Amino acid sequence: FCIGGDIIPASDICAVWWRRTIPPDFSGLDEDLALYCTKEYLAFWEGLEYLLPETIWVSKPSAINRARNKGWQLQLAKAIGFQVPKTTFTNVPRTAAVIAKQEQTIYKSILSPRVPVNVSKHSTVFTTVLEEKHRQMLDGLVTCPGILQEFCDKASDVRVNVFGERVFAAEIKSQLGDTSKVDFRAGA
Repeated sequence: FCIGGDIIPASDICAVWWRRTIPPDFSGLDEDLALYCTKEYLAFWEGLEYLLPETIWVSKPSAINRARNKGWQLQLAKAIGFQVPKTTFTNVPRTAAVIAKQEQTIYKSILSPRVPVNVSKHSTVFTTVLEEKHRQMLDGLVTCPGILQEFCDKASDVRVNVFGERVFAAEIKSQLGDTSKVDFRAGA
């Protein structure tokens, strides 16, 4: 493996801290080729867990991919006894409009809030309470499905990390700032 210009034999890798991957800068390539190369890099990195089976991973790419799947999250939360708000995954604008009229509703992305504006720039779509101005844009669901959920007031956000048998929880006082009340990441 080549990391920072150094070649590291696979046998020397005993642990991997896996958080966020940033592919090399492909800005000099054609947009389609840059996208292809980015996907190849992601597949390369995600395949490392299978090439390094004896390595300690925090966390394995396959576990992260499963954990970030919102459908899986919701089913697991229900199965272990959490109350889950009414949730609809949809690409049908008419369905979304009906839901948004019935109750206060939030929109969130299915996988990533980072929307590529162009090859070198992304915009972030945080969890958003649907207001009239958003309801006018629901036709976009046809090309990019999303999640609608019943809005729930909250006292704070909690993030939990599990390492083996140990559980670490952190409270995020998201309600202290106006920009972070719906999605704490918006206030970061």
